[in-house]
This record gives sequence, structure tokens and C-alpha cells, in this order.
Amino acid sequence: MKTKKAKTTAKTANAPFFRCLCVRAPYAGRIVDGLKTEEYRSTATRIRGRIGIIESGTGGIIGEAELYDCTRIGEWEYVWHLRNAKRYRKPRPYVHPFGAVIWVKVPAA
Repeated sequence: MKTKKAKTTAKTANAPFFRCLCVRAPYAGRIVDGLKTEEYRSTATRIRGRIGIIESGTGGIIGEAELYDCTRIGEWEYVWHLRNAKRYRKPRPYVHPFGAVIWVKVPAA
């Protein structure tokens, strides 16, 4: 019997891009400061590992966190579980692609 391998963060670390989650203020700041460890969304995600946190409307990636789980809590509601967050000293600029609402792929630094 074959077992499925779990996704590892090593694969994400070697990727040519970095996935970033768009979050409105003040919630983005609370995530990167470690005060908010759950993000409520209407869709599930299979993405796991380190993600950047973009404060919507600022043009900057303000920090990063580890997205380690996603659980369903209602018919149209999911909780994305975050941990090991850190705020960057200076926001890292990025170019926001047209139409991006939830995720943005930026070149890896």
C-alpha cells in the first residue's frame, strides 16, 4: 500500500517565487506581530509553508508567516492556521498584478 508524502516547506524554499497573501489593515499587522494566528476565508487552500503577508493597498510585503493547516468550520467558511510570524523591518516593495485578490507570486529574494 502506497502512502502519500506530505508537502514540505523545502520545496517552497527553493521555488523561484514567493507566495504572498493579501490581507487588509489592521489584520495584516496583527498576523506579522503574532497576535492573529487564524485567517478566516470563504475558500480552502492547499498551500502550506512560508508565505509573505501583504498589507492591502500599501504596495509592500510587511512580513511573513507559516501557513500550516486549513480547516472547514462551516458550509462556506474555512480557517487558515498561521504560526511563526515575523514582521520585516522595512516593507518589501512588490508589483501588484492586475486582478490579484488573495494570492500574489513575487520573485524569491
